[in-house]
Amino acid sequence: MVILMQNSFEKHLWINLNYFAALPTECPTYSGPHSIDCLKTVWGSVGCLPAGDEYPDKLSSSAAATLSSMIYVDLLAAMQAIKSDADAGTDAAQLKCFGTIL
Repeated sequence: MVILMQNSFEKHLWINLNYFAALPTECPTYSGPHSIDCLKTVWGSVGCLPAGDEYPDKLSSSAAATLSSMIYVDLLAAMQAIKSDADAGTDAAQLKCFGTIL
């Protein structure tokens, strides 16, 4: 399902409705900060691999802190975007997500 949000009220409403979505055990808070285990769980849930160049354990401390501070839906969306780019077939995106070029 695609949800188009035309204004900030719709985005706020969508985020609030998704606030009640079940979070992985490793991600006990919606708003963060999220642990490295949470980041790794979300990474795997979108279909990226630990071999990926942007696997949370491989990130710089500032990049990991940026992800850690996101609200859960934004964290999930950021990692889904990496996976979507990898699925589109660009070499750089596949390295980020899978650690290899398919």
